[in-house]
Amino acid sequence: MADTLISDNDLKYVRAEALRTLIDVCDIYQRTDTPDTTGGFTQEWDLTHADVKCRLTPARPGMERTADGRSVAESQWIVTLPYDQALDEKMRVTHQGVTYEVVFVNDAKSFDTARRATLKRRDDN
Repeated sequence: MADTLISDNDLKYVRAEALRTLIDVCDIYQRTDTPDTTGGFTQEWDLTHADVKCRLTPARPGMERTADGRSVAESQWIVTLPYDQALDEKMRVTHQGVTYEVVFVNDAKSFDTARRATLKRRDDN
């Protein structure tokens, strides 16, 4: 009997099957903070991963909150990516011309078959 819960071949098979469910394409941007002359910084967004296989689904219906004296509708989304795709909270994901902020990346799994993250749709779309 093997010492592992799942064999390397089985894990490879499950990852390939998970990849088949990713029917869309996303682009991933990395944030770079550049210091300015007044003690602040400028954010720049560089495309780091283009045409990444993905699947985007709503996590829950839009919620309304008040920000800066105005009502703002927010919606959360879940993006599913290949298991080895780099992604963190300093990144953005674009899908069909809509930009999403990465809020949380679920990295707490023993056997990654896909990478999942919670996104928030940006208001300026």
